Amino acid sequence: MGIIDDKREIFGRIAALNVLLPKFKKNVSLDSVNNEKNIMKFLADLLVVLAELQALKNITVDVITYQIPRLEEQIKLALKESLKETCGCDINPSIPDFFKSSGNGIEIGVKDLDFFDIMKINPETVDGGLIYTDVNAGVSSKDFNTYLNFTIQDQDTEQTFESILNSKFQQTTSSGNNKLTFKADSSYDTKSMVDFNNDFIDSISLFGNPDSLDSKSIINLILEEIFSTISSSSSINKTKDQIKKEVELKKTLEKLIESDSEVVQESVYTFNNDELAQIDKLTTNKKKGIIEVECCGTFNLNVPKEDVVDTEEDLEEKNCNYSKMLADRANDFLV
Repeated sequence: MGIIDDKREIFGRIAALNVLLPKFKKNVSLDSVNNEKNIMKFLADLLVVLAELQALKNITVDVITYQIPRLEEQIKLALKESLKETCGCDINPSIPDFFKSSGNGIEIGVKDLDFFDIMKINPETVDGGLIYTDVNAGVSSKDFNTYLNFTIQDQDTEQTFESILNSKFQQTTSSGNNKLTFKADSSYDTKSMVDFNNDFIDSISLFGNPDSLDSKSIINLILEEIFSTISSSSSINKTKDQIKKEVELKKTLEKLIESDSEVVQESVYTFNNDELAQIDKLTTNKKKGIIEVECCGTFNLNVPKEDVVDTEEDLEEKNCNYSKMLADRANDFLV
């Protein structure tokens, strides 16, 4: 209860100041106080209480349009440090023989790797244009998803990603069907596993186009996460079962983050009746491409894929500055 108590104390002190400064009076009965370790929701509520909604909008727009490169850098740094500890930072191990260019590699089923069914979407379609970037480069793409998709289309041919990782798709193997085999490129045969991990992490882009600092792709990702704009479209038409699996995975990750135990408990991977009801409702809404908003009644909000496509085409046709235009769009969206 330590974190919850700390949150309550913070809002309690704000409430005390509000008594002395009436112009700052606000309702501090916020869900985030009891929302366990969801620090982002707590910080958002705290910002609204202290500085009004406009401050939160301004920060959100700033992050989306200008701070993504910095955010990506910090995430990659954390990934490198975590992997270095896992590999054994003291001994700095070399790349295992089976993962070297001359080894058998690591074989992974496409379904096991592509949990969100991205590979089923053709990069050269309208829908694909909202998810993939650097599509014209094909297997030479700097977008790892684009690279993998085109690798799968050219089965039994080994392709190289950024002179770091070699991949080959085989429709039929001795261990099963639709398998991808990964190996380190030959230039890494004499390097350490830490070197490979660091270079691979640096080579991929977490947010949109790897060559653009103000990529419109981040907006598409946000709309997909909130409204399921892309996956709910009729042309992609994800099944309800697939969407449910995705919702369950995200719920499990939330529970892992919320867990106070250093040992992962079985309850993280199971759901009680209330959680199952929430998952079912969220799955249904995502299938429809809507979110429910409570405000003097219940309203269904959605952002159709066609609107996203029209916005992108409008931006490209006018050759606008993406940073400025995204700021305007995001500000309108948050009104």
